Amino acid sequence: GLALLPALLASFVTPNHPAIERLLARVATRLRELTGDGALNGYQTRDPERVRSMLRAVFDVVASLGIVYSEPPASFEQHGQRVRLADQVLAGQLGTCLDLTLLFASLLEQAGLRPLLVLLEGHAFVGVWLVPAAFGEVAGDDGLRLRKRVDLDELLLVETTAATADANADFDRAVDAARRRLQDLAGFRAVIDVAAARGARFLPL
Repeated sequence: GLALLPALLASFVTPNHPAIERLLARVATRLRELTGDGALNGYQTRDPERVRSMLRAVFDVVASLGIVYSEPPASFEQHGQRVRLADQVLAGQLGTCLDLTLLFASLLEQAGLRPLLVLLEGHAFVGVWLVPAAFGEVAGDDGLRLRKRVDLDELLLVETTAATADANADFDRAVDAARRRLQDLAGFRAVIDVAAARGARFLPL
């Protein structure tokens, strides 16, 4: 649906969905195992490593769900791709790269963080600001600008399909995989900043 209004994708990030609330308790437990502190306190500590640990906890919990990578649901629309919301992903144990990206972003936003949706030709993955920042616009098409922010350690990206059942789930490898995808920007399409989208009134469904 990028040909229409890319920012609308932020509305499919649903932090208040009951399924997200239930999963977030597991994220807090995993975060406590990793750090000794299970507080999902967003950017309150002003510590990028804390944000990294929160993303790792989200990754580990999603990886434990046994979700199988799948094709999109059957669709008869002329534009765009049908997506599964969190409850559908969890109930069916199926998800595309976009479904998983929206699931990750929903968990991250409900934990008080600022997620990004990174869209390439035929693929999507998630990112998160390591500092409480946002792009000036909701949707941008400058992949080099995104890559520079990653290089400055202001953003962290993760390959969401690396958390599926058939993948050998490993957080550090998933981060490396996402970073490698930005080395060749020919297929880059857009980055959607969810925090900026909320400010522009693109609210959750």
